[in-house]
Amino acid sequence: MSFALACIESPGVETIRIMATRKVRLGGPEGPLARHILSLKEPNWQWDGTDLAQSLCPVEWGESPVWLIWETEDENPRKIHTVSGVSMEFSTDVVLQMELLEKVGDDSYQPLGKFVGEALGLSGGRLTPKAKWTWGTPKMMIGSVTLA
Repeated sequence: MSFALACIESPGVETIRIMATRKVRLGGPEGPLARHILSLKEPNWQWDGTDLAQSLCPVEWGESPVWLIWETEDENPRKIHTVSGVSMEFSTDVVLQMELLEKVGDDSYQPLGKFVGEALGLSGGRLTPKAKWTWGTPKMMIGSVTLA
């Protein structure tokens, strides 16, 4: 699994064309998740996928609409709708809510209106800002859930 930004065309129509992709790193002590979590006063948090994607958009893409997507080798990419979690003192549990995409052309996809969830863990927490903030298994393993 990996995360990528997707520069898209025609965000207001049913079929979305992905113009370009760029891998992004969400973890790490200087990554966007660690910075966001450490800036919060509460342990529970939620981040809209579109807002997160816009904050990571490269300068050369300008004002282009972007998606944050989850990529795997054997499945279509999934559009990340929300990233939420609970940050304890030494670790963070993260839940991704993602919309399934159906391939309808070489680089075109259609959102299906069906959502799945994925639980992940981060090694850093609210009292460990200098941790590595690497991905792992969450303390409470819920697996993948279809939210359709």
